[in-house]
Amino acid sequence: MRRTLLILASLFLFLPQLAHAHLVSARFGEFYAGLLHPLTSLVHLIPWVALALFASMQDKRTSRWNVLVFPLLVILGACFGWASYKAGEEVPQLIAVANMLSFVVLGACIVSALHVANLFFSLAVFFGFTHGFSNGLVALEFYPFLLYLAGVFTAAYLSILLVSSLGFFIGQRFAWSSIAIRVLGSWVFAAGAIYTGFSFVGGQ
Repeated sequence: MRRTLLILASLFLFLPQLAHAHLVSARFGEFYAGLLHPLTSLVHLIPWVALALFASMQDKRTSRWNVLVFPLLVILGACFGWASYKAGEEVPQLIAVANMLSFVVLGACIVSALHVANLFFSLAVFFGFTHGFSNGLVALEFYPFLLYLAGVFTAAYLSILLVSSLGFFIGQRFAWSSIAIRVLGSWVFAAGAIYTGFSFVGGQ
Protein backbone atom coordinates (compact mmCIF):
# COMPACT_ATOMS: atom_id res chain seq x y z
CA MET A 1 0.00 0.00 0.00
CA ARG A 2 2.79 2.40 0.92
CA ARG A 3 4.62 1.63 -2.32
CA THR A 4 1.46 2.32 -4.35
CA LEU A 5 0.95 5.71 -2.67
CA LEU A 6 4.60 6.58 -3.30
CA ILE A 7 4.26 5.73 -7.00
CA LEU A 8 1.06 7.80 -7.32
CA ALA A 9 2.67 10.75 -5.56
CA SER A 10 5.66 10.53 -7.91
CA LEU A 11 3.41 10.50 -10.96
CA PHE A 12 1.68 13.69 -9.81
CA LEU A 13 5.04 15.46 -9.85
CA PHE A 14 5.25 14.92 -13.61
CA LEU A 15 1.82 16.37 -14.36
CA PRO A 16 2.42 19.94 -15.58
CA GLN A 17 0.01 22.63 -14.46
CA LEU A 18 -0.66 26.10 -15.77
CA ALA A 19 1.13 28.84 -13.83
CA HIS A 20 -0.39 32.28 -13.39
CA ALA A 21 1.01 35.44 -11.87
CA HIS A 22 -0.26 35.80 -8.35
CA LEU A 23 0.35 37.74 -5.18
CA VAL A 24 2.01 35.59 -2.56
CA SER A 25 0.97 36.30 1.04
CA ALA A 26 -0.99 39.38 -0.02
CA ARG A 27 -2.42 39.57 3.50
CA PHE A 28 0.99 40.89 4.63
CA GLY A 29 0.82 43.82 2.22
CA GLU A 30 2.04 44.63 -1.25
CA PHE A 31 5.71 45.03 -0.27
CA TYR A 32 5.95 41.52 1.16
CA ALA A 33 3.94 40.17 -1.76
CA GLY A 34 6.57 41.60 -4.11
CA LEU A 35 9.38 40.30 -1.92
CA LEU A 36 8.01 36.77 -1.75
CA HIS A 37 6.67 36.43 -5.30
CA PRO A 38 10.02 35.70 -7.00
CA LEU A 39 11.56 33.97 -3.99
CA THR A 40 8.76 31.40 -3.74
CA SER A 41 8.79 30.60 -7.47
CA LEU A 42 11.55 28.26 -8.66
CA VAL A 43 11.06 29.64 -12.18
CA HIS A 44 12.59 32.89 -10.94
CA LEU A 45 14.61 31.85 -7.90
CA ILE A 46 16.84 29.24 -9.58
CA PRO A 47 17.92 31.47 -12.52
CA TRP A 48 18.56 34.37 -10.12
CA VAL A 49 20.76 32.15 -7.95
CA ALA A 50 22.47 30.88 -11.10
CA LEU A 51 23.16 34.44 -12.27
CA ALA A 52 24.62 35.26 -8.85
CA LEU A 53 26.87 32.18 -9.02
CA PHE A 54 27.91 33.23 -12.53
CA ALA A 55 28.68 36.68 -11.10
CA SER A 56 30.95 35.16 -8.46
CA MET A 57 33.04 33.71 -11.31
CA GLN A 58 33.68 37.19 -12.76
CA ASP A 59 36.06 39.82 -11.44
CA LYS A 60 34.92 41.79 -8.40
CA ARG A 61 34.30 45.03 -10.31
CA THR A 62 31.92 43.31 -12.73
CA SER A 63 30.13 41.49 -9.94
CA ARG A 64 29.69 44.68 -7.90
CA TRP A 65 28.12 46.51 -10.81
CA ASN A 66 25.71 43.63 -11.31
CA VAL A 67 24.38 44.03 -7.76
CA LEU A 68 22.66 47.19 -9.04
CA VAL A 69 22.29 46.44 -12.75
CA PHE A 70 20.23 43.26 -12.39
CA PRO A 71 17.69 44.59 -9.81
CA LEU A 72 17.21 47.78 -11.85
CA LEU A 73 16.50 45.77 -15.01
CA VAL A 74 14.08 43.60 -13.04
CA ILE A 75 12.25 46.77 -11.99
CA LEU A 76 12.24 48.11 -15.55
CA GLY A 77 10.84 44.83 -16.84
CA ALA A 78 8.22 44.73 -14.08
CA CYS A 79 7.03 48.23 -15.05
CA PHE A 80 6.63 47.15 -18.67
CA GLY A 81 4.87 43.97 -17.59
CA TRP A 82 2.47 45.86 -15.32
CA ALA A 83 1.70 48.40 -18.06
CA SER A 84 1.08 45.59 -20.53
CA TYR A 85 -1.16 43.76 -18.06
CA LYS A 86 -3.17 46.91 -17.28
CA ALA A 87 -3.62 47.56 -21.00
CA GLY A 88 -5.00 44.05 -21.49
CA GLU A 89 -2.27 43.07 -23.92
CA GLU A 90 -1.11 39.47 -24.36
CA VAL A 91 2.21 38.51 -22.79
CA PRO A 92 4.85 38.19 -25.55
CA GLN A 93 5.84 34.58 -26.10
CA LEU A 94 9.47 35.68 -26.04
CA ILE A 95 9.18 36.46 -22.31
CA ALA A 96 8.09 32.94 -21.35
CA VAL A 97 10.63 31.31 -23.67
CA ALA A 98 13.47 33.52 -22.40
CA ASN A 99 12.66 32.72 -18.77
CA MET A 100 12.70 29.01 -19.55
CA LEU A 101 15.96 29.25 -21.47
CA SER A 102 17.59 31.27 -18.68
CA PHE A 103 18.03 27.98 -16.79
CA VAL A 104 19.89 26.38 -19.67
CA VAL A 105 21.95 29.39 -20.71
CA LEU A 106 23.10 30.40 -17.23
CA GLY A 107 23.74 26.80 -16.25
CA ALA A 108 25.88 26.29 -19.36
CA CYS A 109 27.83 29.50 -18.64
CA ILE A 110 28.59 28.33 -15.09
CA VAL A 111 29.67 24.88 -16.25
CA SER A 112 31.93 26.48 -18.88
CA ALA A 113 33.36 28.86 -16.24
CA LEU A 114 33.18 31.78 -18.70
CA HIS A 115 34.93 35.00 -17.70
CA VAL A 116 33.53 37.39 -20.31
CA ALA A 117 32.24 40.63 -18.79
CA ASN A 118 30.30 41.75 -21.88
CA LEU A 119 28.52 38.40 -22.16
CA PHE A 120 27.76 38.39 -18.44
CA PHE A 121 26.27 41.90 -18.49
CA SER A 122 24.25 41.13 -21.63
CA LEU A 123 22.68 38.11 -19.95
CA ALA A 124 22.07 40.02 -16.71
CA VAL A 125 20.32 42.83 -18.60
CA PHE A 126 18.25 40.55 -20.84
CA PHE A 127 17.14 38.03 -18.22
CA GLY A 128 16.65 40.78 -15.66
CA PHE A 129 14.15 42.41 -17.99
CA THR A 130 12.32 39.19 -18.93
CA HIS A 131 12.03 37.93 -15.35
CA GLY A 132 10.99 41.38 -14.21
CA PHE A 133 8.31 41.48 -16.91
CA SER A 134 6.80 38.26 -15.56
CA ASN A 135 6.83 39.60 -12.01
CA GLY A 136 4.99 42.72 -13.16
CA LEU A 137 1.90 40.84 -14.31
CA VAL A 138 -0.19 41.73 -11.26
CA ALA A 139 -3.61 43.31 -10.81
CA LEU A 140 -2.63 46.32 -8.69
CA GLU A 141 -3.28 50.02 -8.88
CA PHE A 142 -0.41 52.51 -9.14
CA TYR A 143 0.47 53.16 -5.49
CA PRO A 144 0.10 49.55 -4.28
CA PHE A 145 2.18 48.54 -7.28
CA LEU A 146 5.00 50.85 -6.14
CA LEU A 147 5.15 48.98 -2.83
CA TYR A 148 5.05 45.67 -4.69
CA LEU A 149 7.83 46.93 -6.95
CA ALA A 150 9.98 47.81 -3.94
CA GLY A 151 9.54 44.26 -2.68
CA VAL A 152 10.58 42.76 -6.02
CA PHE A 153 13.64 45.05 -6.11
CA THR A 154 14.61 43.97 -2.60
CA ALA A 155 14.28 40.30 -3.54
CA ALA A 156 16.44 40.74 -6.64
CA TYR A 157 19.03 42.84 -4.81
CA LEU A 158 19.38 40.51 -1.83
CA SER A 159 19.47 37.30 -3.88
CA ILE A 160 22.23 38.62 -6.15
CA LEU A 161 24.20 40.27 -3.33
CA LEU A 162 24.10 37.38 -0.87
CA VAL A 163 24.71 34.50 -3.27
CA SER A 164 27.49 36.21 -5.26
CA SER A 165 29.16 37.34 -2.01
CA LEU A 166 28.96 33.79 -0.68
CA GLY A 167 30.50 32.54 -3.93
CA PHE A 168 33.42 34.97 -3.57
CA PHE A 169 33.86 34.11 0.11
CA ILE A 170 34.02 30.37 -0.54
CA GLY A 171 36.18 30.85 -3.63
CA GLN A 172 38.88 32.66 -1.67
CA ARG A 173 39.10 30.01 1.04
CA PHE A 174 38.54 26.63 -0.56
CA ALA A 175 40.29 25.17 -3.61
CA TRP A 176 37.30 22.99 -4.44
CA SER A 177 34.87 25.93 -4.67
CA SER A 178 35.12 26.39 -8.45
CA ILE A 179 34.31 22.72 -9.00
CA ALA A 180 31.36 22.90 -6.59
CA ILE A 181 29.94 25.96 -8.35
CA ARG A 182 30.30 24.29 -11.74
CA VAL A 183 28.51 21.21 -10.40
CA LEU A 184 25.64 23.44 -9.21
CA GLY A 185 25.62 24.97 -12.69
CA SER A 186 25.25 21.51 -14.22
CA TRP A 187 22.22 20.89 -12.00
CA VAL A 188 20.69 24.18 -13.12
CA PHE A 189 21.37 23.25 -16.75
CA ALA A 190 19.80 19.80 -16.30
CA ALA A 191 16.74 21.24 -14.53
CA GLY A 192 16.36 23.82 -17.28
CA ALA A 193 16.64 21.23 -20.03
CA ILE A 194 13.94 19.08 -18.41
CA TYR A 195 11.69 22.04 -17.64
CA THR A 196 12.05 23.47 -21.16
CA GLY A 197 11.45 20.07 -22.73
CA PHE A 198 8.25 19.48 -20.72
CA SER A 199 7.05 23.00 -21.51
CA PHE A 200 7.53 22.64 -25.25
CA VAL A 201 5.99 19.15 -25.31
CA GLY A 202 3.03 20.34 -23.22
CA GLY A 203 2.49 23.30 -25.53
CA GLN A 204 2.17 21.17 -28.64
